[in-house]
Formats: sequence, C-alpha cells, structure tokens
Amino acid sequence: MKQLNLAILLFISIIAAYTESDDWRLVDTKVIYSTDIDDPINLNANTKWEKLGSIEKPFTKNFPPPSPGYIRKWRVYSKYADSDSSIKTSFQVKFMTSSFTRPTFSFTRPLGYNGMLEGFSNWFQFEDGTEKRIYNGDATVFARIISPPTTKNIGEVFHVELQAWDKLAKNAKTKTASGRILPGTNLFKNIDKENKIKTKEQAIEFAMQVMSTIFNKDEKEFNELLADKCYSLEYGTFYFKDSLPLYKDLKEITKDTYITMASYKNNYKPQLVSYDEYIELFPQWNNNNREWTPGENDFLFLGNMIKKSGKELLKSRMAVFMIGFNGGRWQINAIPE
Repeated sequence: MKQLNLAILLFISIIAAYTESDDWRLVDTKVIYSTDIDDPINLNANTKWEKLGSIEKPFTKNFPPPSPGYIRKWRVYSKYADSDSSIKTSFQVKFMTSSFTRPTFSFTRPLGYNGMLEGFSNWFQFEDGTEKRIYNGDATVFARIISPPTTKNIGEVFHVELQAWDKLAKNAKTKTASGRILPGTNLFKNIDKENKIKTKEQAIEFAMQVMSTIFNKDEKEFNELLADKCYSLEYGTFYFKDSLPLYKDLKEITKDTYITMASYKNNYKPQLVSYDEYIELFPQWNNNNREWTPGENDFLFLGNMIKKSGKELLKSRMAVFMIGFNGGRWQINAIPE
C-alpha cells in the first residue's frame, strides 16, 4: 500500500508539472538519451559521471527562440532506477559546455519507493533568460546518482529529455543561472587566496587530529572535538553530545584492531571536499527547509578512501564527517546518519 501511495503521488506530480498555471508554457522538447529497458547505462553512486552522449547545440538546435518579450527556462524529464530504496538518493544530469556555466539538473527519489522512477528536475535559466543569453554551443551530457557517503547504491538511466518553457518577461521571476563554480575557485568569499590555502591546511590538520583520537580510543579528547550540537548530514537534524547515534560507532572504528597514524597514511588517502564540490554531489544538503545546512567554510572529510595499493584496516565506514571553524576553534559539525 505504501508503494502504491508513492506511485500515485509521483503520477500526480507528473500531471501537475505539465499543467502549470503560472503562465509558463511548454515550447518544445528534445530527447537527449533514450534506450531499451534491457540496455540502460549503469551508474555507481558517488563515483565519476557517466557519459550519455555528445549533443550538437542542445539548447538552440531544433528549439524555436523565445518570442519577443518572453524569457526561457529549462528542465529535464527523466526515467531512471536505483537499487536501494531505504536511503535518500539523487539523480543528476549535467551538460558540460565550453563555458563556465554547466547546467546541472537534479532529481530526488522518495524514500521507500522502489523500481522505475520518472519525473522532472529542478529549473535552470541562463542569466536573464533572453535569447541572446542562451548557450549556443555543443555539449557533452553526463549522468550520475548520489547517495550518502557511507552507502553503496547502483542505478540505471533509461531516458533523458530536455524541455524548454517560456513566459512573458514582465511577469517572470527571473534568477541567475545556477551553473556550478569550477572546483578550486571562489571557495570562500571573504578571505584572500593565501588565507584559503591556510584554512584548508588547518582543516586537514584538524581532521587528522580527529582520526588520531579515534585510533588512540581517546574518548575525552574526541568528545571535546565535537560541536555542542552535532548534526545529521542526511537530514540536518541535531543531536546533543550525549545522544549522538554514531558516537559509539565512531569510537569503535578500530575495534579489535590496532592502527597507528603511520599505517593509516600508508593505506588510506583521505580527502577534504570543499563546499562547492560537496553541494554539487549532495544538493539536498543545501535545502532551506532543513534545520541545519553546511556553511561555505565547512569541509567534508572522507577518511575511508583506500589507496589502490592499500589494505582495508578500518572496521567501520564511519570515518566521514563535516568540520567547520566555529567559536574560535575547529569542530566536528555533522556526521552521517
């Protein structure tokens, strides 16, 4: 019954999407990728983008230009599937252009819904939406699925369709295109480049300090490194220190195993992910409806990344956490659910 209700909700959302009443009108559609149900492109969560194909002028070829006085926005309709309905998963389609604007469209699967999914992405608009601002070059189209960083999930993509919608400019709610900032640029708005480097170095040093307390099973020091309120990465809800669900798991990350920092560094290659990079991976973390969202100066630490030549030493996958500089010191702000 639960799956039936979810299916009905999805159906209603699709119908509603085609019958919007705020004066936007569907102009035309273009199939970007489509395949037989028995021959989809396979996706592995949290890994590289998978190429769907190269498209000649996807935003202008065979699309009529906006009529005079109209602006245009875009979205994607897609059919896809993934393997684990118990975790929150997003599906993304990106148009890799030759400009700094890389239109990226995201879908979020309802929890508990299993099987084939179909639906509409978020909206995208090139700057003010007028004809002269629409990207007129070629693009390579990629897709991926995103799950929480400590989970495994696989997916399949069957159909991707680009849609153009127009509206009279005087009534439109225009917004700047949300093209992703290239990694390594504009990480922090209020500090110069030198301070950015220093800040990242400090963040790495702090993250390794956290790992050291785990290896040493130093409960007191680990507790001091936690923020007073530590949040869930998945849901944005907070936990006081004495009720942190993963506190026990984190302390027991090396249970029955003795690991030194030297052996850890020999076998693992931890990564520090900046705000622009992890928000592209997990756009749902920036939802204003969440109780907590990460700040632009927060880093996601992935301490469970094994080197190609390394051995798996950690007994748990919980060497993942969000850190930030708050109240004059570095702290652990959030941990996976």
